[in-house]
Amino acid sequence: MEVPSALATFRRWWPEAVIAVGDPGQPDPRQPLKPGVVLWRFDGVNASPALGSPSAAGSAAIAAGFAVLPWAPPPMMHDAASSLAGVGVEDLLACMVHPPQMPVRWDRLPGLWERYIQAWCCLGLLHHRPEQPWLASTRRQLLVELAYGVEDWITEAALYALITAAWVDPACRADVAKLVETRYLVMREAAKTRPVTVGISVAQLVYITPGMPGTTLQHAVDLTAALQTWPGDGHAKLAGLAGLVPQRKSLLDRLRGR
Repeated sequence: MEVPSALATFRRWWPEAVIAVGDPGQPDPRQPLKPGVVLWRFDGVNASPALGSPSAAGSAAIAAGFAVLPWAPPPMMHDAASSLAGVGVEDLLACMVHPPQMPVRWDRLPGLWERYIQAWCCLGLLHHRPEQPWLASTRRQLLVELAYGVEDWITEAALYALITAAWVDPACRADVAKLVETRYLVMREAAKTRPVTVGISVAQLVYITPGMPGTTLQHAVDLTAALQTWPGDGHAKLAGLAGLVPQRKSLLDRLRGR
């Protein structure tokens, strides 16, 4: 079963297509690991946004702030996202499931604009109530709920924002490293029994997490080095045909424009 954001993107690009979704497998990727904000609602295996559309002003501000911005290292992206400090949390969350209109220059690959926008909105959440101490902050709570919600592209985006927080604030590094490691290990375990289509991206995020334990870091490095194929992924089952199947681009590869 593909993640909700991927299916929603497919439907936006090819609205007449008929999508057949199989059994999601176990552990069920539709079930959040922690209670919290809900962005996707499921009717069986069919997902739809659980939030209404963002305000026109909020959507425009989010798109305008990012449309001409090149991707940069985490501290620079953190500073750039300060332009979203005045955008309401409701709009930031809604834009993750109702992305703004894609600029023409982004018309390169389905899903690229959507994943950028999700990461950008999560970075915007880092600037919500910045005066609050990290561990008790609303910004941390929201990002943890998103990272530990249903398995989705938004999982990657929220983890990236948490990692960015660790880059700019050494005081939260131990907390973030534990959050990222735990989410990665849960995915690694799930991949033993079903495909995890965002696994490579999360493994790559482990690389850039300050303070990540060496054993977990090495596992992530070994994993992505092995044909860039996540355990349990359907590509690995194609044996001799595997080289003919295009590999999914990870979040980091997409952000780098590869």
